[in-house]
Order: sequence, then structure tokens, then C-alpha cells
Amino acid sequence: MCYLKNMKKVGAVFIFLFVILGNIFSLPFSSFPNNVSFYSEYTDVYSNPSAIAFRSDINNRFIVGYDYHDNLNRTKFNEPLSFVQNSDSYLNVSFGGSGILFSAAFGYNTSDRKIVNDGVSYDFITSNNIQLDWGFNINNFAFGARIKGGSKSIRDNKTISSYLGIVQNFLFAEYTTLENSNYFNLGFGSQYHVSNFSFGLYTDSFLILNQSKDLTVNFDNILNTLSFGVSYRRGKYTNNGELAFYRPRFGFALNNIFSSYLNLELSSELMLQFLPNRNINLIMVYGDERSSKEIFRIKPSSSYLKLAVDLLYDKCKFKVEYKFSSDKDYSDFKFAISFLL
Repeated sequence: MCYLKNMKKVGAVFIFLFVILGNIFSLPFSSFPNNVSFYSEYTDVYSNPSAIAFRSDINNRFIVGYDYHDNLNRTKFNEPLSFVQNSDSYLNVSFGGSGILFSAAFGYNTSDRKIVNDGVSYDFITSNNIQLDWGFNINNFAFGARIKGGSKSIRDNKTISSYLGIVQNFLFAEYTTLENSNYFNLGFGSQYHVSNFSFGLYTDSFLILNQSKDLTVNFDNILNTLSFGVSYRRGKYTNNGELAFYRPRFGFALNNIFSSYLNLELSSELMLQFLPNRNINLIMVYGDERSSKEIFRIKPSSSYLKLAVDLLYDKCKFKVEYKFSSDKDYSDFKFAISFLL
């Protein structure tokens, strides 16, 4: 009996780890902080494809990433399956070299959570995403292009009563294609560097696949997804060729500038470099969303503060993020781990 009880405990732990580790990033390809002028980290390519022309980690040609994100409502912690509420999960794989990066992401997401008599009802959504980034530079100016596409499948209104049911629905159940979920985008970006300063522009929807499955160029989409960023970062090495122990970075970003609501972010980072491939990075980001009609008005309800710790140890990169917002009942956090091969 004791043996069976221990096996049940071990099984419960594995199921819990699957749920926690199997839910990743709200976007399949994303970076934090998100600033189109950043360029020195491999994830900066996800913000602007032109950043690939200035990659400093060119020896890492194969990258596997595994992250977790959920937005938990504390008032629901007494409900069944309270640790899976608005979870997003993606396994990201990227490989490439000088000037090019191919990425694929496989996602599992839960949404539309409802308490029912027999347990908890979810919509289970899987997604497949691919992205190709290409860029080149002429001296301090870089230009980049991105092609990305994907699709989603769904199992809607499925009632489960245990974490094991989540595993079964994700891995062993049949899904149907989610209507109008196919997408295809072509985007363009550029960067310009002056000393330790960087300026960037990127539009995500120069060419899109509409619901009629026709490729179209829409000037409004180009402007609505246009983002601008400027940043400063100290070099990795000092003028004497020694590794800089303190390496700060500051950024200002305006995302989706001409849309109905633009996003403003101010970021501050302090990286402590112990060795060229061993460091810890402390990150703080303030952001808010502003109406295009009230661009100079700050709304506390849309403001947020994000804190993160990023650790690089040889070929392993680990990051934890937490978001503070005006809604005190929610805990928004992310966990990420990646291997640079």
C-alpha cells in the first residue's frame, strides 16, 4: 500500500511538472524586453530581423527554448485545477548562422476556462508556427526581412477533472482546424548604430494573407504594426580589451505606433559579466497602452511594471519574469529556459 501511495505521489509530481513546464510564452517568437533597436542577444532577432546582422553569439547555431506563461487569478485558487487558468506553451527551436535564422514553435494553450458540475471546462488549442529571418548590414546600417506563418487547431468545451486530463487532451486527443487561424506575414525592419546607441524600425505586416486567402498589401496594416525603438548599451569589452563587469542597457520603445492603441515601454537593464559566457542580467520595464487620441495621457489602469532575472551559464540560459499591474488579483509570470548549441 505504501508503495502504491508513493507511486501516486510520483505520478502527481510528473503531471504537475508537465502542466507547469508545458505552458510557454503568449507569443511563439518573442523577446523581453521587446525593443526593435536591440541587437546583441539572439532573442533580439525576434523583435527585429535586421538585428541578426549584428549577432555577437554567432557560434550558437542551434537554439532550443522552453518557456512557461500564465496569468493566475488569486481569487480562484480554491477552485479545481487552479494552477492552469490562461496558460500558453511553446517549444521553440531555432537554427541558422550569419545573416539568417529559421525558427519553429509548437504550442499548447488553454482558454475559456469555466467551472462546471463535473470539473473544469477548457478550450484546448494547439499551434504550429514557422519563421524565417534574414538580414545584412553595410557598416552601421542593417536591413532585415521576415516571413512567418502558421495555423491552429482546437478542442473546445472539454471538461476535465484532473491534471492528467490536461495531458491527455494535449497529447492524445483529436483536434479540428480552427477557422480563420491560418496566417502569413511578411515584415521588414532596419537598424542604425552610432557608437553605443542604436535606432530601429520594424513593421510586421507589409504583406499579409487575408481571410479570403489572398496575399494583400495594406497601407493601414503597415502603419498599425510599425514600431520604433532607441537604446544605449555599454560594450561587452572595455577600451583596454578587458571584459566589462558592469554592462547597462537602456531602451525606449513605441510599438504599433499608428494603431488605435499604441504601446510605450521604458526598459532598464544591468548585466553583471563574470565570464564571456557567464552573466546575470537584472531587468526592469515600465509600460502602458495609450489611445491614439490621447497619446500624452497616462492611464493607471493600463500601466504595468515587469521585473526579470536572466542568467546565462555556458550554454544554458534561464529567465524568470513577473508582471505587476493595476489588477491586484492577478499574478502574471513567465519562466524560460533555453540551450545554445
